Amino acid sequence: MSSKGTRRRKRQAKVSNKRRCSSRRSSLSGRKVSPARPGGKPGTRDVSRRPVVPWRRMIIDGVLSSLSESTRRSYERAAKAFLGFAKRARMRSAWPLDEDSALCFLAHLRGKGLSHKSLRVMLSGLAFISKALGGWDPAMSFLARQAVKGWGRQSPRTTDARRPITLSLLVKMVKELPLVWFSKYEAVLFQAAFCLAFHGAFQISELVAPSCSPVEPSGLGIKDVAPDDSGVFCSIRKSKCDQKGRGDSVYLLAMARSPACPLSSLQRYLMVRPHLPGTLFIHADPVFLSRFQFVAIMRACMARLGLPTECYGSHSFRIGATTEAYTSGKSVRSIKRLGRWKSQAYKLYIRPEEHTNM
Repeated sequence: MSSKGTRRRKRQAKVSNKRRCSSRRSSLSGRKVSPARPGGKPGTRDVSRRPVVPWRRMIIDGVLSSLSESTRRSYERAAKAFLGFAKRARMRSAWPLDEDSALCFLAHLRGKGLSHKSLRVMLSGLAFISKALGGWDPAMSFLARQAVKGWGRQSPRTTDARRPITLSLLVKMVKELPLVWFSKYEAVLFQAAFCLAFHGAFQISELVAPSCSPVEPSGLGIKDVAPDDSGVFCSIRKSKCDQKGRGDSVYLLAMARSPACPLSSLQRYLMVRPHLPGTLFIHADPVFLSRFQFVAIMRACMARLGLPTECYGSHSFRIGATTEAYTSGKSVRSIKRLGRWKSQAYKLYIRPEEHTNM
């Protein structure tokens, strides 16, 4: 009897020691142990509580730099939306992300009426952030992929209502600028910006700053343009179509005796522009010309011409340049070179039926 009692006490002591050790490990550094995630292993540590050591911060900076500026902003909005949802849903921890949380978030966004395109961006953003934190990829979920695909089929097809700004319309806009802006400097500034936007088929992010005081330089710089006797050479340092940041360039031919000539309009602007380095298009203040101001003055010109302002945006210059090149008989290679396209996406910008109605 005494030997059996001794063995029982030893077993109880071992169990007690194991429990104490387990309690110490789980409370170490305030880290919690989360349940297993789909495709993962039980006991995955909560990466949101992991201290950010210097080498990890360098890796995260490199991963974020692999994205374009617009994609990074979209993914940041997705992360902010999910964190707000997790807080309202009283989740114990937003990360690591599991399948049920991702599906619940997508259903919540669908219930709020988000479009199919926005849902895809949200899913891609969650997938990128989750993988960057060493977690599971929600974009690989069969249910998530098929649900987003099915919602896209349920949604009615929408057509791009943006109209092209053709060469003839650009000439009319330039003539209206002195009546929109009473400042001669501002009229010359916007004339140069509009002419370069059209002839270079620029995306707005390639041309002007996103705001009056951006965090980092963007758009064309004063050193990125080199006018000569025949036209203007423009060096594009960063573009949405250039994910690897290799840079690109475009040459804009001069148009003799035309108010929409890119060379003469740029030369007139450079004569009055303050002698300052940095961004090309600046006000006399000298504050950066922003994307909002660019679109606002463009639509003010449209209003003076009696055209519906809601049908024109910054992309109308790119659509118009592509359509103009197509109707004038340019080759496919020339059109793709104009817009820096490497795929068949240029076809979406050709609107010959709207060109004839201008």
